[in-house]
Amino acid sequence: MQPNTIMTNKTATERISRRGFLKEFSLLFPSMLLFNKKKGESREPNVLGVHIPFQKIPEKQIIEPFKRLIMSCGANTVVVDIKNEFGLTHIPFSHQYKPWYISEQESPDLLSKFLNWADVNGIRVIGRLCLMPDQKLLLAYPRFAFKKKDGTLWLGAQGPWVNPFRLEAAYYNAAIAEAAVSFGIKEINIDYFRFPSGEDEVEQIQHTRPSNFVTRTSALRDYLEIIYASVKKMGGDLSVDFFGGTAWLEYGDMGIGQHIETQAPFLDGLYPMAYPGLSATKWPGIPESCRVGTDCPYEYVYLITKLTRERLKSVNPSASVKTWFQAYPDYRFGRPMTLREFELQQLAAFDAGASGVLAWDTSLVYHQYLYRKISIIQRFTPFNSE
Repeated sequence: MQPNTIMTNKTATERISRRGFLKEFSLLFPSMLLFNKKKGESREPNVLGVHIPFQKIPEKQIIEPFKRLIMSCGANTVVVDIKNEFGLTHIPFSHQYKPWYISEQESPDLLSKFLNWADVNGIRVIGRLCLMPDQKLLLAYPRFAFKKKDGTLWLGAQGPWVNPFRLEAAYYNAAIAEAAVSFGIKEINIDYFRFPSGEDEVEQIQHTRPSNFVTRTSALRDYLEIIYASVKKMGGDLSVDFFGGTAWLEYGDMGIGQHIETQAPFLDGLYPMAYPGLSATKWPGIPESCRVGTDCPYEYVYLITKLTRERLKSVNPSASVKTWFQAYPDYRFGRPMTLREFELQQLAAFDAGASGVLAWDTSLVYHQYLYRKISIIQRFTPFNSE
């Protein structure tokens, strides 16, 4: 069945049962969960997002085809980098610690043009702000960074890393977030909201305070509270990306400081990063038959989303959960990732109660039909306001 012929025998106002849909689609998102809204709830469609990396914005030969892909694949949201992993930003802002130099990759004008295009075409834009790795800031102000025992800068995979036990960088990033809202980006999404993970040589860090569960989670809470206040003052929303494994209560903060109950009061959305290909199967509740995460993409994403929602509900029930899913091949374990695996992850997130999904693939080679099925369902299934 060709995508443009699906459901031509049905009207836009006819309620279509899940059983009827299943006859036409190999995968289907449950219509009752996704689209039947209770009285008084928002009628906005669920977020179907794709990510565009910082360095792609200035490249016209990339950005123009990407715009066409956004429209054709069924996405209604783009997460665009406003500050990348090296501290470069497309946002004009002022702050006492703002480094003087400007990289040729930083282009507020081209970001503004993209925002105008998105506005005209009804595409929501979320601004991704990478928090802790920040080469631009920390080379100018190394006293804000983690150091090694010999006093030299500690370097991770992304370069120098902010010391979360110092708050100067919190106010610096709050200034960027505040300016981004004024620039027209109404949701700021914080990534790299954490201490360095075990993939880096964290044992070389000379901490300025004891590093334990309480101190790490409290330090990140303080950072989040400062940025949250600035964003809300401007009328924006703040969401934060969490490692998928932090959804399991028994894993604590995973040594990186992320803890839902501690930090959730200072956010509007918590977005778990549920990439099956990052992990061998070791999480409670995953079937024994799954040797690695991509063997069971549905189960992996479902559990992370479900556990995140349950814990978030107890401390901030109004906050949303939108799940980052893996839209790229499983290079680590050599598993193929086809459109079916992408759709299984979407299905899992929505079955677990997410209000949106966000696809991650820094190559921008998103499948041309990535959201075709769910976008068709959204278009033809009326909301229930009763």
